[in-house]
Formats: sequence, C-alpha cells, structure tokens
Amino acid sequence: MHRFKNFIGELPTRLAYGLIGAAVVASLTYLHGKLVPSGFWSRDLVISASIQYLDVLITATVFIMLIIAFLFYSIQKLGRYKIYDGRENAMQANCSILEKYFVEKNMMLRSTRVTHWRLMEDSPARRKFRNLLTEKITTAYPVQRIWQIKDHDDLSRLRTYLNIYEKHDNYSARVILCEDVLIPEILCVGQRVASLSFPEPSTPREMGRALHFFRSKEILAISRYFDILWERAIPIKTANKIHSENLDNIEKKIESLN
Repeated sequence: MHRFKNFIGELPTRLAYGLIGAAVVASLTYLHGKLVPSGFWSRDLVISASIQYLDVLITATVFIMLIIAFLFYSIQKLGRYKIYDGRENAMQANCSILEKYFVEKNMMLRSTRVTHWRLMEDSPARRKFRNLLTEKITTAYPVQRIWQIKDHDDLSRLRTYLNIYEKHDNYSARVILCEDVLIPEILCVGQRVASLSFPEPSTPREMGRALHFFRSKEILAISRYFDILWERAIPIKTANKIHSENLDNIEKKIESLN
C-alpha cells in the first residue's frame, strides 16, 4: 500500500519527465526536418554533410534540454513548499489551511497543540485559528488532535475544550505528557497540504516559523509521523466518549512532576 501511495505521489513527476522526453524527441524531429535537405541521406552526400548537421543537432538538443530542465526544476522548487517567518505570519498561514484546504468533510485534519503558549498572549491570528478550528469541529468536520500537556494550565484548557466538543463524535483527542516542547505544531489536511510550525532558538516560547508542504511525498511523511505520535499518546476523547480516568491519571502525574 505504501509503495502504491508513493507511486501515485510521484506520478506528476513521472509524467513531467515523460513530457520532457517527448519535447526533446519532437524538437529533434522538427530540427531534422528544417535542417536536413531532401536527399541528404543519399550515398553521395552522407559522408560530406553528416558532421555539419550532426553538430547543429547536438547543440540544439543540449540547449533545449537545459532550458526544459531549468524550467522544470524551477516549477518543482516553487511548488514544493512555502516558508512563513514570524509568529503572526506563521499563524495566519495556518489559518489559511483551514480556510482554503479543509473544506470537505471526507478529509481528516490531523493536528497537534503544543505547550508553552504565553498565558496572557493577545494574538489576533491565534484567536482566528481557534475560532476556525471550533467552527470546523462543531460543523462535523473530522479532527484528530494531540495535546502536549506540561502543567495544570494546559490541562485546564483541555478540559474547557472537551466540554465544548463533548457531543461531537467527529473530534478525537489524545495527550502527550512532557515538560518541554518535544513535538512541532502539525496541521495535515488529507493529502492536500501539511504544515510544520516550530520555535526559533531566540524565541523558544513561540511558533515563529511555519513550513507548508504541497507534494504528496512530504505530506505522507508528515502524516506517518503524526500517526506514530497518535499511537503513543494517551486517549482522552474517542468519538463521544471522554476517558475521565486518563484525565485523572494525567493530573496526578502533573502534581508529581511539580
């Protein structure tokens, strides 16, 4: 199955290479028709004229291949990923994922919520993101969310959102308990787009940079990474069931850590 998905993910690249090959063949055919006169391949003219026309064909072919390769590389490079620097820019870019790509209910949104947010943070982009996410969840869009919990404040926020989403069986939540930031902020919408946000060394309490990936190969890799985290995380909400015993155990572990 993974090999099939990789093949499908690389299909556009394979087709592009096929088009490049077809363009080269067509160019050679065209140049041959323009440059080689009728009767060129007669016995009397082959030896005397072949070197001259062969040089022209080789030069033209190499030139065309270089142009096509450069254009193909440029298109691939531009379409592979985008980088957003700065806290507000990164959050606004992640808002755009929910607005532009998470628009079909047959898609799954995989996401993580990391710890270390400032308690008194006033971020318009983050408020917008929370509102968009709540709107999606309350209108039956499927969401898997991993919460990183390090203290009672994180746990209190989690309980608040569990009360809001309690009756929405399209929302599932799990917890990773740790004192430090160990996971990036992930957003992954089906096989359409994936985002990784992470802090900079100078701003360890902010997700100051976001990378958005649009190719199937990168999206699949990030999805698999999320699945690994999901398998190891503690179940908190599955469909419409809240695992209260797990919440209580997490609270006890937090008390023991602090």
